[in-house]
Amino acid sequence: MAQIDQILNRLDRLPAIPVAVTQLISNLCSSSDDPDKESTAHIVMRDSALTASVLKAANSATAGFSVPAVCVQEALQRVGENHLLKIALAHASQQALGGEIAEYGLGSGEAWLGALVGALAAEEISKYTRKGDPNVAFTAGLLRDIGKLAMGLVVDPAKIGTLLSESIEDITSRERAEWGFDHAQVGAALGRVWGLPDELLNGIRFHHTPPSDDMAEDLYDIVHCADNMALTLGYGVGIDGLKYSINLESRENLSLNRAAFEDILVSVRLRMNNFLDDTQGQAA
Repeated sequence: MAQIDQILNRLDRLPAIPVAVTQLISNLCSSSDDPDKESTAHIVMRDSALTASVLKAANSATAGFSVPAVCVQEALQRVGENHLLKIALAHASQQALGGEIAEYGLGSGEAWLGALVGALAAEEISKYTRKGDPNVAFTAGLLRDIGKLAMGLVVDPAKIGTLLSESIEDITSRERAEWGFDHAQVGAALGRVWGLPDELLNGIRFHHTPPSDDMAEDLYDIVHCADNMALTLGYGVGIDGLKYSINLESRENLSLNRAAFEDILVSVRLRMNNFLDDTQGQAA
């Protein structure tokens, strides 16, 4: 990783992450009784666009109320801290992940939709298998492909599209053979620049190649399988998405047989449909 860190440190510009995202990540992944944790409501209220998005989504999620929530605190009471955090993080991350990533064949909004489906899938897998922390899994799933944001700055972007189009093997293996690193490793290095915790950095780094040695963690298998689920559902596919295969050992480690895999896919599809309905096209 040292080589990638050195390359990123030499760049004049890097993809930025909104301050609200890092603060929401800290809240979602930290202990609920952390005395230094700023309230979710305060984080959301500092950004007017985020406030509007959260209120819209929260009101749709609690449509049974005759009067809509008019402030973040009221929305918080209705949907709960954990759910509001995920709504807020999903919307706040759109600023960083919502653009086009042409090198990987992802149009505007496609990377973000793929990120969101991966987040929902990771959370569902964690809950279904009772392994890992669902909040950490959600966050790692959301951020797993941030390396694609920076790859075009690290190497010649024209060569990325050529490599992806011509390769018939696992893309990360081809990237490593060509440049000495892959987009997942670049993502971990970018996450370090953003100040993300090590647990998330490793979830990003290993989402295509979960280790089976002493470094193995349930989170890596969860995010890996979630990535596969997102691609199976047709989100975030781009040029390379159909050239990845699932690690069967990861499925075995999580005891995800075919029936369980399909059950989770259905849950993720329904949750994603509800999210898109709730936001009335904001995600498109």
